[in-house]
Amino acid sequence: MNLCFADIPNGPTADDIAELFVDNCSEVVVIKSDEYDGDDCSWIVTYTYTVSDECGNAAEPVVIVYSGGDTEAPELVGTLPGEVGMMSCVIAIPEPTINKIAEQFIDNCGNVNVVKSDEQFIGDTCGWAVTYTFTVSDDCGNYTDPVVISFSGSYPLPVLKDEEVDCSSLNKLNLNWDVGYAEQFQPASLEEQVGDLYLDPCGGTVTATHIHTEKDHYNSSGPVQWNFYYTYRIVNSCGDFVDCTVHYSGSPTNVPPTITIDDKIVESGQEMCFGATETIEISNLTVEAGGVITLIAGQSIKMLPGVVVMPGGYLHAYISDTYCENPTPLIVAKATEDTPSEISAEIPEEYALFNVYPNPTHGSFTLDVYDFDSDLTIEIYNMVGTRILSKEVSGFSKYTFDLSTQPNGIYIIRMLKDNESAFRRIIKQ
Repeated sequence: MNLCFADIPNGPTADDIAELFVDNCSEVVVIKSDEYDGDDCSWIVTYTYTVSDECGNAAEPVVIVYSGGDTEAPELVGTLPGEVGMMSCVIAIPEPTINKIAEQFIDNCGNVNVVKSDEQFIGDTCGWAVTYTFTVSDDCGNYTDPVVISFSGSYPLPVLKDEEVDCSSLNKLNLNWDVGYAEQFQPASLEEQVGDLYLDPCGGTVTATHIHTEKDHYNSSGPVQWNFYYTYRIVNSCGDFVDCTVHYSGSPTNVPPTITIDDKIVESGQEMCFGATETIEISNLTVEAGGVITLIAGQSIKMLPGVVVMPGGYLHAYISDTYCENPTPLIVAKATEDTPSEISAEIPEEYALFNVYPNPTHGSFTLDVYDFDSDLTIEIYNMVGTRILSKEVSGFSKYTFDLSTQPNGIYIIRMLKDNESAFRRIIKQ
């Protein structure tokens, strides 16, 4: 019988056996005795019944035997662990304990015994699978089918260091830039800042790279409104990645086309800023020690006689379309009496025999010559009149120059051709 020792049948009672007999003179008298042997795994019990009448006449004893033991393996009643598609570091792969496995089974007679019989790992840190095999039995050696637990997964994706600080924290909205200036922004310059927002949960490194820019701009009877969306890919050492987007937007504000500044004193501690989309003309200006004035124009800045910057005073003048709300790195100008007369902040367009682009530039730019039949001499000056380059060229219409090693500021490009000279202004940012 498939029964535990505690479940051994009690057998028929003495009365049950007595009912099987009759006597000619008196009642049938039955006395029951028993003998047990074994344990849960294998047991036997013998019940002996002596049968007689009241006169002591005895029949043959009745003997009833039961035998059996536990032949049933433990039964699974819980849920075995295991998972596929995990995002986990290798060192964090789960390993179920034998106690955890045993808790999922019950046995009809006694204990559940678990032994880990095998463990297999395939893959590497980027993609892996691990299989654990357990044998499950009871105290009587009844075994379940082998229990196989599997986990598989891959390296976790980069995650934000702070869930509340994502790429939108780098957004710059409502900038006072026109579309042309926005086109010159280098999205790669934000890669380090984007990468700093993320970490590798396993302690590795992550790298952010600009992969795409989506642009839209429109004009509804006013300045051009533009939106640029810079998408960055944050990649871990296994090549797994997440993407995020930084949003820049803006439009030029109502900056006047021209400004004339005359007879003004910038006193110590004062900071002034003037912007114009085309031209700023300034005369009879004194900047005292500790005073600061910023001049930002879209095309030209004319410094007429009477402009004086005292020692310790600063006059910042540059060509840009960001104007006063979003200043770029500023140029500390010398007083006009220190600037050579042949280097002017205003370059008349009618004398231009060539063009340069991009302008502003972050370093490298192209010089495009309109008529390149004869030999040319190209010279580049900084705003204090120092010539930083002189080069003779011929035979081509386009030449590339690089100001990467020069400070940010305004530079004058002079082209000498036959008996003619032409000038162009370029801004290095």
